[in-house]
Amino acid sequence: MANSFIYDFKRTFLRFSTIFFIIIFGLAGIGVSYLVYHFTISVEKATFVKINDVAIYLHENSASYLIGYAFNNQGNPISGAKVELLNSTGVIETLETNSSGYFEFKNPPVSSTIEIIYNSQKVNESYSAIIDGIVDNTTTAFASAFTDTSFTSSPISFIILNTQGDKATLIAATTTKNINLTYTFTPNTIDNSTELNNILETNGTTVFLPNYINKLTITVVNKPEYIYTSALSNTLFTGGISSAPHLRRPLLIISSNVFYPHTVAFNSIVTSALSNAGIFASFFPILMFYLAYTIFAKPRDSGALLFLLSKPITRRELYVNRLLGGSLTGIVAALVYSILTFGIIDYLIYSSSGVLVPMNVLILSFVGIAIELVAFYSLVLMIPTFVRSAGGNLGISIFLYFLFGIIWNIIADIIAGFSNVANITKISYELDYFNPFGIVDFAEYFIENPYTIVSSGGVIHLPLVIISSALWIIIPTIIGLMRIQKIDI
Repeated sequence: MANSFIYDFKRTFLRFSTIFFIIIFGLAGIGVSYLVYHFTISVEKATFVKINDVAIYLHENSASYLIGYAFNNQGNPISGAKVELLNSTGVIETLETNSSGYFEFKNPPVSSTIEIIYNSQKVNESYSAIIDGIVDNTTTAFASAFTDTSFTSSPISFIILNTQGDKATLIAATTTKNINLTYTFTPNTIDNSTELNNILETNGTTVFLPNYINKLTITVVNKPEYIYTSALSNTLFTGGISSAPHLRRPLLIISSNVFYPHTVAFNSIVTSALSNAGIFASFFPILMFYLAYTIFAKPRDSGALLFLLSKPITRRELYVNRLLGGSLTGIVAALVYSILTFGIIDYLIYSSSGVLVPMNVLILSFVGIAIELVAFYSLVLMIPTFVRSAGGNLGISIFLYFLFGIIWNIIADIIAGFSNVANITKISYELDYFNPFGIVDFAEYFIENPYTIVSSGGVIHLPLVIISSALWIIIPTIIGLMRIQKIDI
Protein backbone atom coordinates (compact mmCIF):
# COMPACT_ATOMS: atom_id res chain seq x y z
CA MET A 1 0.00 0.00 0.00
CA ALA A 2 2.78 2.42 0.98
CA ASN A 3 4.79 1.71 -2.17
CA SER A 4 1.73 2.04 -4.40
CA PHE A 5 0.83 5.31 -2.70
CA ILE A 6 4.33 6.68 -3.33
CA TYR A 7 4.04 5.55 -6.93
CA ASP A 8 0.68 7.29 -7.35
CA PHE A 9 1.95 10.44 -5.67
CA LYS A 10 4.98 10.59 -7.95
CA ARG A 11 2.79 9.85 -10.95
CA THR A 12 0.44 12.65 -9.91
CA PHE A 13 2.94 15.20 -8.67
CA LEU A 14 5.75 14.77 -11.18
CA ARG A 15 3.64 14.97 -14.32
CA PHE A 16 4.38 18.02 -16.46
CA SER A 17 0.92 19.54 -16.08
CA THR A 18 1.08 19.38 -12.27
CA ILE A 19 4.56 20.92 -12.11
CA PHE A 20 3.35 23.57 -14.56
CA PHE A 21 0.37 24.41 -12.34
CA ILE A 22 2.56 24.66 -9.23
CA ILE A 23 5.04 26.92 -11.03
CA ILE A 24 2.12 29.10 -12.11
CA PHE A 25 0.85 29.19 -8.50
CA GLY A 26 4.34 30.10 -7.31
CA LEU A 27 4.66 32.91 -9.84
CA ALA A 28 1.16 34.06 -8.89
CA GLY A 29 2.27 34.17 -5.25
CA ILE A 30 5.27 36.32 -6.12
CA GLY A 31 3.11 38.55 -8.31
CA VAL A 32 0.50 38.99 -5.59
CA SER A 33 3.24 39.94 -3.10
CA TYR A 34 4.59 42.77 -5.22
CA LEU A 35 1.13 43.82 -6.36
CA VAL A 36 0.00 44.13 -2.74
CA TYR A 37 3.09 45.93 -1.50
CA HIS A 38 3.63 48.37 -4.34
CA PHE A 39 0.17 49.12 -5.71
CA THR A 40 -2.92 48.06 -3.78
CA ILE A 41 -2.15 49.01 -0.16
CA SER A 42 -4.24 52.05 0.71
CA VAL A 43 -1.80 53.31 3.36
CA GLU A 44 0.61 56.02 2.20
CA LYS A 45 3.92 54.35 1.31
CA ALA A 46 5.84 57.27 2.86
CA THR A 47 4.68 55.97 6.25
CA PHE A 48 6.27 52.54 5.72
CA VAL A 49 9.20 53.47 7.96
CA LYS A 50 10.75 52.66 11.33
CA ILE A 51 10.58 56.27 12.55
CA ASN A 52 7.93 58.03 14.68
CA ASP A 53 8.04 61.19 16.74
CA VAL A 54 6.05 63.62 18.83
CA ALA A 55 7.11 67.22 19.43
CA ILE A 56 5.99 70.42 21.15
CA TYR A 57 6.65 74.07 20.40
CA LEU A 58 6.89 75.62 23.86
CA HIS A 59 7.33 79.19 25.10
CA GLU A 60 8.50 79.70 28.67
CA ASN A 61 10.15 82.66 30.38
CA SER A 62 10.55 84.72 27.20
CA ALA A 63 12.27 81.85 25.39
CA SER A 64 10.90 79.30 22.93
CA TYR A 65 11.83 75.65 22.45
CA LEU A 66 11.01 72.83 20.08
CA ILE A 67 11.27 69.60 22.04
CA GLY A 68 10.72 66.22 20.42
CA TYR A 69 11.03 62.49 21.01
CA ALA A 70 11.90 60.05 18.19
CA PHE A 71 11.14 56.34 18.55
CA ASN A 72 10.77 53.18 16.48
CA ASN A 73 7.72 51.01 15.84
CA GLN A 74 8.23 49.17 19.12
CA GLY A 75 8.22 52.44 21.07
CA ASN A 76 11.96 52.34 21.79
CA PRO A 77 13.96 55.59 21.53
CA ILE A 78 16.00 56.26 18.40
CA SER A 79 19.40 57.69 19.29
CA GLY A 80 21.75 59.35 16.83
CA ALA A 81 19.03 60.26 14.34
CA LYS A 82 19.67 63.41 12.31
CA VAL A 83 17.04 66.09 12.94
CA GLU A 84 16.79 69.10 10.65
CA LEU A 85 14.72 72.24 11.10
CA LEU A 86 13.65 73.51 7.68
CA ASN A 87 12.05 76.56 6.12
CA SER A 88 11.22 77.39 2.51
CA THR A 89 14.84 78.20 1.68
CA GLY A 90 16.59 75.24 3.28
CA VAL A 91 18.01 73.90 6.53
CA ILE A 92 17.92 76.27 9.49
CA GLU A 93 19.60 74.06 12.07
CA THR A 94 20.71 70.44 12.43
CA LEU A 95 21.26 68.27 15.50
CA GLU A 96 21.03 64.63 16.59
CA THR A 97 18.74 62.84 19.01
CA ASN A 98 20.40 61.97 22.31
CA SER A 99 20.71 58.46 23.79
CA SER A 100 17.12 58.72 25.06
CA GLY A 101 15.70 59.72 21.67
CA TYR A 102 15.08 63.38 22.56
CA PHE A 103 16.01 66.49 20.60
CA GLU A 104 15.65 70.19 21.45
CA PHE A 105 15.93 73.33 19.34
CA LYS A 106 16.20 76.69 21.10
CA ASN A 107 14.34 79.70 19.72
CA PRO A 108 12.97 77.94 16.61
CA PRO A 109 10.66 79.72 14.13
CA VAL A 110 6.98 79.83 15.08
CA SER A 111 6.25 77.83 11.92
CA SER A 112 8.59 75.30 10.38
CA THR A 113 9.14 71.72 9.23
CA ILE A 114 10.91 69.00 11.19
CA GLU A 115 12.79 66.37 9.18
CA ILE A 116 14.21 63.24 10.82
CA ILE A 117 16.71 61.05 8.96
CA TYR A 118 17.75 57.64 10.25
CA ASN A 119 19.17 54.57 8.50
CA SER A 120 18.42 55.93 5.01
CA GLN A 121 14.80 56.66 5.95
CA LYS A 122 13.37 60.16 6.13
CA VAL A 123 10.17 61.55 7.65
CA ASN A 124 8.93 65.07 8.18
CA GLU A 125 6.04 66.99 9.63
CA SER A 126 5.17 70.66 9.94
CA TYR A 127 4.02 72.75 12.87
CA SER A 128 2.63 76.24 13.29
CA ALA A 129 2.44 78.00 16.64
CA ILE A 130 0.18 80.72 15.24
CA ILE A 131 -3.28 79.83 16.52
CA ASP A 132 -6.28 82.15 16.22
CA GLY A 133 -3.96 84.91 15.07
CA ILE A 134 -1.67 84.68 18.10
CA VAL A 135 1.43 82.70 18.99
CA ASP A 136 0.70 79.82 21.32
CA ASN A 137 2.14 76.47 22.33
CA THR A 138 1.42 73.68 19.86
CA THR A 139 2.20 70.02 19.25
CA THR A 140 2.88 67.87 16.21
CA ALA A 141 3.58 64.22 15.47
CA PHE A 142 4.55 61.77 12.76
CA ALA A 143 3.18 58.24 13.03
CA SER A 144 4.32 55.42 10.78
CA ALA A 145 1.80 52.99 9.32
CA PHE A 146 3.00 50.44 11.85
CA THR A 147 1.48 52.18 14.85
CA ASP A 148 -1.97 51.30 16.18
CA THR A 149 -3.55 54.75 16.08
CA SER A 150 -2.53 58.41 16.29
CA PHE A 151 -4.01 61.85 16.76
CA THR A 152 -2.54 65.28 16.08
CA SER A 153 -3.91 68.63 17.20
CA SER A 154 -2.53 71.86 18.60
CA PRO A 155 -3.10 71.10 22.32
CA ILE A 156 -2.24 67.37 22.24
CA SER A 157 -0.75 64.83 19.86
CA PHE A 158 -0.40 61.16 20.71
CA ILE A 159 0.57 57.83 19.21
CA ILE A 160 -0.45 54.38 20.48
CA LEU A 161 1.70 51.48 19.34
CA ASN A 162 3.28 48.11 20.15
CA THR A 163 0.16 46.38 21.42
CA GLN A 164 0.99 43.19 23.32
CA GLY A 165 -2.11 41.39 24.55
CA ASP A 166 -4.20 43.99 26.37
CA LYS A 167 -1.33 46.46 26.86
CA ALA A 168 0.09 49.12 24.55
CA THR A 169 2.46 52.08 24.68
CA LEU A 170 1.04 55.62 24.64
CA ILE A 171 3.42 58.43 23.70
CA ALA A 172 1.92 61.92 23.91
CA ALA A 173 2.99 65.54 23.58
CA THR A 174 0.84 68.19 25.29
CA THR A 175 0.99 71.97 25.45
CA THR A 176 0.64 71.99 29.21
CA LYS A 177 1.55 69.67 32.03
CA ASN A 178 -0.85 67.74 34.25
CA ILE A 179 -3.29 66.47 31.63
CA ASN A 180 -6.03 63.95 32.26
CA LEU A 181 -6.49 61.87 29.10
CA THR A 182 -9.66 59.76 29.06
CA TYR A 183 -10.26 57.11 26.42
CA THR A 184 -12.77 54.38 25.64
CA PHE A 185 -13.30 51.75 22.96
CA THR A 186 -16.56 50.98 21.17
CA PRO A 187 -17.39 48.52 18.35
CA ASN A 188 -19.52 51.17 16.61
CA THR A 189 -19.21 54.85 15.84
CA ILE A 190 -20.86 57.37 18.18
CA ASP A 191 -22.20 60.54 16.57
CA ASN A 192 -24.14 61.99 19.50
CA SER A 193 -21.85 64.17 21.64
CA THR A 194 -24.01 63.78 24.76
CA GLU A 195 -23.94 60.00 24.44
CA LEU A 196 -20.18 60.09 23.87
CA ASN A 197 -19.57 62.23 26.95
CA ASN A 198 -21.67 59.84 29.04
CA ILE A 199 -19.72 56.83 27.74
CA LEU A 200 -16.40 58.55 28.43
CA GLU A 201 -17.52 59.40 31.96
CA THR A 202 -18.96 55.98 32.81
CA ASN A 203 -16.77 53.56 30.83
CA GLY A 204 -13.68 55.61 30.05
CA THR A 205 -10.19 54.97 31.39
CA THR A 206 -8.28 58.04 32.58
CA VAL A 207 -4.49 58.32 32.55
CA PHE A 208 -2.44 61.19 33.94
CA LEU A 209 0.10 62.96 31.73
CA PRO A 210 2.36 64.99 34.04
CA ASN A 211 4.90 66.23 31.49
CA TYR A 212 5.03 67.90 28.10
CA ILE A 213 6.17 64.61 26.55
CA ASN A 214 4.88 61.44 28.16
CA LYS A 215 5.41 57.73 27.63
CA LEU A 216 3.34 55.18 29.53
CA THR A 217 1.62 51.80 29.27
CA ILE A 218 -2.15 51.73 28.87
CA THR A 219 -4.81 49.03 28.70
CA VAL A 220 -6.34 48.43 25.27
CA VAL A 221 -8.62 46.01 23.41
CA ASN A 222 -7.24 43.10 21.38
CA LYS A 223 -9.36 43.66 18.27
CA PRO A 224 -10.04 46.64 15.99
CA GLU A 225 -12.51 49.09 17.50
CA TYR A 226 -13.20 52.80 17.52
CA ILE A 227 -11.26 54.75 20.14
CA TYR A 228 -12.62 58.01 21.55
CA THR A 229 -10.45 60.25 23.70
CA SER A 230 -10.85 63.50 25.62
CA ALA A 231 -8.10 65.56 27.19
CA LEU A 232 -8.62 68.09 29.98
CA SER A 233 -5.98 70.20 31.66
CA ASN A 234 -5.93 70.27 35.45
CA THR A 235 -4.67 73.86 35.22
CA LEU A 236 -7.58 74.80 32.94
CA PHE A 237 -5.65 76.91 30.43
CA THR A 238 -2.93 76.20 27.89
CA GLY A 239 0.45 77.65 28.66
CA GLY A 240 0.69 79.87 25.62
CA ILE A 241 2.20 83.32 25.30
CA SER A 242 -0.87 85.17 24.14
CA SER A 243 -0.90 88.81 25.09
CA ALA A 244 -4.68 88.55 25.37
CA PRO A 245 -5.38 86.13 28.26
CA HIS A 246 -9.10 86.02 27.47
CA LEU A 247 -8.25 84.30 24.17
CA ARG A 248 -6.57 81.36 25.86
CA ARG A 249 -8.54 78.14 25.49
CA PRO A 250 -9.43 75.40 27.96
CA LEU A 251 -7.60 72.26 26.85
CA LEU A 252 -10.59 70.08 25.98
CA ILE A 253 -10.13 67.95 22.90
CA ILE A 254 -12.29 65.02 21.82
CA SER A 255 -10.88 62.77 19.12
CA SER A 256 -12.20 59.78 17.20
CA ASN A 257 -10.00 57.20 15.50
CA VAL A 258 -9.97 53.54 14.61
CA PHE A 259 -7.65 51.53 16.83
CA TYR A 260 -5.88 48.63 15.12
CA PRO A 261 -4.06 46.48 17.71
CA HIS A 262 -1.92 44.97 14.94
CA THR A 263 -1.09 48.35 13.36
CA VAL A 264 -2.84 50.50 10.79
CA ALA A 265 -0.75 49.04 7.98
CA PHE A 266 -1.79 45.45 8.58
CA ASN A 267 -5.43 46.44 8.20
CA SER A 268 -4.68 47.43 4.61
CA ILE A 269 -2.00 44.81 3.92
CA VAL A 270 -4.05 41.82 5.04
CA THR A 271 -7.22 43.02 3.31
CA SER A 272 -5.36 43.74 0.07
CA ALA A 273 -3.39 40.48 0.20
CA LEU A 274 -6.52 38.40 0.71
CA SER A 275 -8.38 40.25 -2.03
CA ASN A 276 -5.62 39.76 -4.58
CA ALA A 277 -4.75 36.24 -3.43
CA GLY A 278 -8.42 35.28 -3.66
CA ILE A 279 -8.45 36.08 -7.37
CA PHE A 280 -5.75 33.50 -8.00
CA ALA A 281 -7.01 31.03 -5.39
CA SER A 282 -10.34 30.85 -7.21
CA PHE A 283 -8.54 29.10 -10.09
CA PHE A 284 -6.77 26.52 -7.92
CA PRO A 285 -9.62 23.94 -8.00
CA ILE A 286 -9.09 23.62 -11.75
CA LEU A 287 -5.93 21.67 -10.91
CA MET A 288 -7.92 19.26 -8.76
CA PHE A 289 -10.62 18.32 -11.24
CA TYR A 290 -7.91 18.03 -13.89
CA LEU A 291 -6.04 15.55 -11.65
CA ALA A 292 -9.22 13.58 -10.96
CA TYR A 293 -9.87 13.42 -14.69
CA THR A 294 -6.36 12.30 -15.68
CA ILE A 295 -5.67 9.74 -12.93
CA PHE A 296 -9.11 8.19 -12.49
CA ALA A 297 -11.90 9.23 -14.86
CA LYS A 298 -9.92 8.93 -18.09
CA PRO A 299 -8.15 5.64 -17.13
CA ARG A 300 -11.51 4.09 -16.19
CA ASP A 301 -13.07 5.16 -19.47
CA SER A 302 -10.13 3.79 -21.47
CA GLY A 303 -9.87 0.55 -19.49
CA ALA A 304 -6.45 1.36 -18.03
CA LEU A 305 -7.71 0.76 -14.49
CA LEU A 306 -8.32 -2.89 -15.34
CA PHE A 307 -4.63 -3.27 -16.08
CA LEU A 308 -3.71 -1.74 -12.72
CA LEU A 309 -6.13 -4.04 -10.90
CA SER A 310 -4.41 -7.03 -12.48
CA LYS A 311 -1.49 -6.23 -10.19
CA PRO A 312 -1.50 -7.08 -6.45
CA ILE A 313 -3.63 -4.08 -5.43
CA THR A 314 -7.25 -3.95 -4.32
CA ARG A 315 -9.91 -1.55 -5.57
CA ARG A 316 -9.97 0.16 -2.18
CA GLU A 317 -6.19 0.62 -2.21
CA LEU A 318 -6.35 1.97 -5.76
CA TYR A 319 -8.97 4.57 -4.82
CA VAL A 320 -7.24 5.59 -1.56
CA ASN A 321 -3.89 5.94 -3.33
CA ARG A 322 -5.44 8.13 -6.01
CA LEU A 323 -7.17 10.18 -3.31
CA LEU A 324 -4.04 10.64 -1.18
CA GLY A 325 -1.76 11.31 -4.14
CA GLY A 326 -3.99 14.03 -5.57
CA SER A 327 -4.71 15.53 -2.15
CA LEU A 328 -1.02 15.76 -1.31
CA THR A 329 -0.38 17.44 -4.64
CA GLY A 330 -3.03 20.05 -3.82
CA ILE A 331 -1.55 20.59 -0.36
CA VAL A 332 1.94 21.13 -1.81
CA ALA A 333 0.53 23.61 -4.35
CA ALA A 334 -1.26 25.52 -1.58
CA LEU A 335 1.89 25.54 0.54
CA VAL A 336 4.07 26.85 -2.29
CA TYR A 337 1.58 29.61 -3.08
CA SER A 338 1.06 30.67 0.55
CA ILE A 339 4.75 30.68 1.47
CA LEU A 340 5.74 32.70 -1.57
CA THR A 341 2.84 35.14 -1.26
CA PHE A 342 3.08 35.96 2.43
CA GLY A 343 6.79 35.18 2.79
CA ILE A 344 7.74 37.83 0.27
CA ILE A 345 5.22 40.32 1.69
CA ASP A 346 6.75 39.64 5.12
CA TYR A 347 10.25 40.33 3.80
CA LEU A 348 9.20 43.56 2.10
CA ILE A 349 7.37 44.80 5.20
CA TYR A 350 10.16 43.88 7.62
CA SER A 351 12.86 45.51 5.52
CA SER A 352 11.05 48.85 5.61
CA SER A 353 9.42 48.82 9.05
CA GLY A 354 11.13 46.26 11.28
CA VAL A 355 7.72 44.62 11.85
CA LEU A 356 6.87 41.02 10.92
CA VAL A 357 3.55 39.89 9.45
CA PRO A 358 1.98 37.61 12.09
CA MET A 359 2.43 33.91 11.31
CA ASN A 360 -1.29 33.18 11.60
CA VAL A 361 -1.88 35.02 8.30
CA LEU A 362 0.32 32.52 6.47
CA ILE A 363 -0.99 29.50 8.36
CA LEU A 364 -4.69 30.27 7.94
CA SER A 365 -4.24 31.17 4.28
CA PHE A 366 -2.51 27.85 3.63
CA VAL A 367 -5.05 25.85 5.65
CA GLY A 368 -8.00 27.47 3.86
CA ILE A 369 -6.66 26.86 0.36
CA ALA A 370 -5.40 23.35 1.17
CA ILE A 371 -8.73 22.21 2.64
CA GLU A 372 -10.60 23.76 -0.29
CA LEU A 373 -8.49 21.78 -2.76
CA VAL A 374 -8.73 18.49 -0.86
CA ALA A 375 -12.50 18.86 -0.35
CA PHE A 376 -13.15 19.62 -4.01
CA TYR A 377 -10.80 16.85 -5.11
CA SER A 378 -12.64 14.36 -2.88
CA LEU A 379 -15.89 15.42 -4.54
CA VAL A 380 -14.74 15.25 -8.17
CA LEU A 381 -12.83 11.98 -7.59
CA MET A 382 -16.12 10.43 -6.47
CA ILE A 383 -17.87 11.31 -9.76
CA PRO A 384 -16.12 8.63 -11.90
CA THR A 385 -17.55 5.96 -9.59
CA PHE A 386 -20.99 7.00 -10.90
CA VAL A 387 -20.20 8.13 -14.46
CA ARG A 388 -17.99 6.04 -16.73
CA SER A 389 -17.57 8.55 -19.56
CA ALA A 390 -14.42 10.66 -19.20
CA GLY A 391 -16.08 13.52 -21.05
CA GLY A 392 -19.14 13.31 -18.82
CA ASN A 393 -16.91 13.40 -15.73
CA LEU A 394 -15.09 16.44 -17.00
CA GLY A 395 -18.36 18.21 -17.82
CA ILE A 396 -19.83 17.55 -14.37
CA SER A 397 -16.59 18.69 -12.68
CA ILE A 398 -16.60 21.94 -14.63
CA PHE A 399 -20.26 22.49 -13.73
CA LEU A 400 -19.52 21.94 -10.03
CA TYR A 401 -16.59 24.35 -10.24
CA PHE A 402 -18.81 27.11 -11.62
CA LEU A 403 -21.67 26.20 -9.27
CA PHE A 404 -19.64 26.49 -6.08
CA GLY A 405 -17.25 29.17 -7.30
CA ILE A 406 -19.61 31.64 -8.98
CA ILE A 407 -23.28 30.67 -8.94
CA TRP A 408 -23.28 30.13 -5.17
CA ASN A 409 -22.65 33.83 -4.54
CA ILE A 410 -25.43 34.77 -6.94
CA ILE A 411 -27.77 32.48 -5.01
CA ALA A 412 -26.89 34.39 -1.83
CA ASP A 413 -27.76 37.68 -3.54
CA ILE A 414 -31.09 36.29 -4.73
CA ILE A 415 -32.02 34.90 -1.30
CA ALA A 416 -31.10 38.19 0.34
CA GLY A 417 -33.14 40.03 -2.27
CA PHE A 418 -30.19 42.36 -2.92
CA SER A 419 -31.31 44.03 0.32
CA ASN A 420 -28.11 45.25 1.95
CA VAL A 421 -24.47 44.27 2.25
CA ALA A 422 -24.80 43.03 5.84
CA ASN A 423 -27.69 40.69 4.99
CA ILE A 424 -25.99 39.39 1.85
CA THR A 425 -22.81 38.77 3.83
CA LYS A 426 -24.74 36.87 6.51
CA ILE A 427 -26.50 34.63 3.97
CA SER A 428 -23.26 34.09 2.03
CA TYR A 429 -21.56 32.79 5.17
CA GLU A 430 -24.54 30.54 5.93
CA LEU A 431 -24.39 29.06 2.42
CA ASP A 432 -20.63 28.57 2.74
CA TYR A 433 -21.28 25.69 5.13
CA PHE A 434 -22.79 23.85 2.14
CA ASN A 435 -19.95 24.72 -0.25
CA PRO A 436 -16.56 22.94 -0.46
CA PHE A 437 -15.02 26.32 -1.34
CA GLY A 438 -16.59 27.93 1.76
CA ILE A 439 -13.54 27.20 3.92
CA VAL A 440 -11.62 29.90 2.03
CA ASP A 441 -14.21 32.53 3.02
CA PHE A 442 -14.11 31.32 6.61
CA ALA A 443 -10.31 31.38 6.64
CA GLU A 444 -10.32 34.94 5.29
CA TYR A 445 -12.73 35.98 8.03
CA PHE A 446 -10.52 34.50 10.76
CA ILE A 447 -7.46 36.13 9.16
CA GLU A 448 -9.04 39.58 8.87
CA ASN A 449 -10.82 39.59 12.22
CA PRO A 450 -7.77 40.64 14.31
CA TYR A 451 -6.69 43.30 11.81
CA THR A 452 -9.80 45.06 10.59
CA ILE A 453 -13.45 45.56 11.49
CA VAL A 454 -15.41 42.73 9.86
CA SER A 455 -18.87 41.34 10.48
CA SER A 456 -19.84 37.68 10.33
CA GLY A 457 -23.54 38.32 10.81
CA GLY A 458 -23.27 36.11 13.89
CA VAL A 459 -23.25 32.90 11.82
CA ILE A 460 -19.55 31.92 11.80
CA HIS A 461 -18.75 29.41 14.53
CA LEU A 462 -15.42 27.60 14.51
CA PRO A 463 -16.81 24.14 15.47
CA LEU A 464 -19.33 24.33 12.60
CA VAL A 465 -16.60 25.43 10.20
CA ILE A 466 -14.46 22.43 11.20
CA ILE A 467 -17.38 20.00 10.94
CA SER A 468 -18.50 21.37 7.56
CA SER A 469 -14.99 21.19 6.11
CA ALA A 470 -14.43 17.68 7.44
CA LEU A 471 -17.74 16.42 6.03
CA TRP A 472 -16.92 17.76 2.56
CA ILE A 473 -13.85 15.49 2.62
CA ILE A 474 -15.23 12.50 4.53
CA ILE A 475 -18.62 12.00 2.85
CA PRO A 476 -17.39 11.96 -0.80
CA THR A 477 -14.52 9.69 0.29
CA ILE A 478 -16.84 7.18 1.95
CA ILE A 479 -19.24 7.20 -1.00
CA GLY A 480 -16.36 6.77 -3.43
CA LEU A 481 -14.94 3.84 -1.44
CA MET A 482 -18.34 2.17 -1.33
CA ARG A 483 -18.95 2.70 -5.04
CA ILE A 484 -15.51 1.49 -6.17
CA GLN A 485 -16.30 -1.92 -4.67
CA LYS A 486 -19.51 -2.30 -6.68
CA ILE A 487 -18.95 -0.74 -10.08
CA ASP A 488 -17.87 -2.47 -13.25
CA ILE A 489 -14.37 -1.16 -13.84
